[in-house]
Amino acid sequence: MKQLAMKILLLIPIVIAMVIINLIVDPAHLFDSNSYAEKMVYIMQSGNSVAGASNYDDRILQKKYVESIQKSIDTIVIGSSRCMQISTANYSKGSFFNNSVSDAILKDDIAIVQLYRENGLMPKQVIICADPWLFNANYTQSRWKVLHTFYQKGISWLGINDKVVSNIDLESIQIEKYLELISPAYLQNSLHFLEKYNKPDDLIYPDPALDSKDIMKRSDGSISYDESFRNLDTQTVRNLVMSNMRDSETSLEGFSQLDSQLQKEFELLVVKLKKEGVKVTIFLSPYHPLYYSYLTSTDKYKTVMQVQNYLQDFATKQSIQIIGSYNPNDIPCSEDEFYDQKHPKPVCILKIIANQ
Repeated sequence: MKQLAMKILLLIPIVIAMVIINLIVDPAHLFDSNSYAEKMVYIMQSGNSVAGASNYDDRILQKKYVESIQKSIDTIVIGSSRCMQISTANYSKGSFFNNSVSDAILKDDIAIVQLYRENGLMPKQVIICADPWLFNANYTQSRWKVLHTFYQKGISWLGINDKVVSNIDLESIQIEKYLELISPAYLQNSLHFLEKYNKPDDLIYPDPALDSKDIMKRSDGSISYDESFRNLDTQTVRNLVMSNMRDSETSLEGFSQLDSQLQKEFELLVVKLKKEGVKVTIFLSPYHPLYYSYLTSTDKYKTVMQVQNYLQDFATKQSIQIIGSYNPNDIPCSEDEFYDQKHPKPVCILKIIANQ
């Protein structure tokens, strides 16, 4: 018994050190997400890009940004990282902001629209980046829960009762966050972070020249990847795509048919926006040519084509514009116009916008 007690006593300083390091370094910004986002917004609102910012909660960033603006924006983009290359450089019709977030699902889109509604700043146009997985009931992620109150108000505006929202266990989310303080894996990330950078604050700085070697969040909400990623040669990207074909496409797993409830939410969102005088444009971001062939020739992923057909039919019925295509050959965008299997480069995005 005494030996066990001694072992526990010896472990206490180690655990305390782990907690202190994880809390101070906090590489994923679990404990300073609000202040980190506010700092980014301040830089973006000054017309500068934020270079080097990483591992921040981009949903909190959207909230802080919308709360900071004083007048309505002409055009906003909502969707996933597959549309983060839409920017003022390729879309120059009035004021613009890209509100896309990583791995966006429909709950994110509804919540972000509600953010604008709640602040009385509805845009003139909403470009909805409609990825196939928006209609996959088997694809879930918990990131949207940061904006759960706005999603709840949003679906109330749409006239929908979603039992999932009322059953969210917010306590468990907080517990998960604080457990990271005693996580050896998070400690490893913290130590790696310190090894790479002298001080965490050095990572975020204005970059008006737009020539940073680091990843950048531009003042219009779009992103520029770090130099090494954005300059990959075509063959390297092709190898990367082929490698990813050997892994499961998580967002499309179990996607045998479009979920009727998600279709209903999507359709109501579009109809409600139209009723409020907002122009809606559906944007279909293409996949890399090799990856699109893989998806459409693999039985469990063929629903991708059904999604595009559904969206085209819906757009026609609603008399709204739909641009782009999951099929890169429709645009056309070649292999050298992609960063990886599902993220097109600005040159590909420009072709889509120019053809609208």
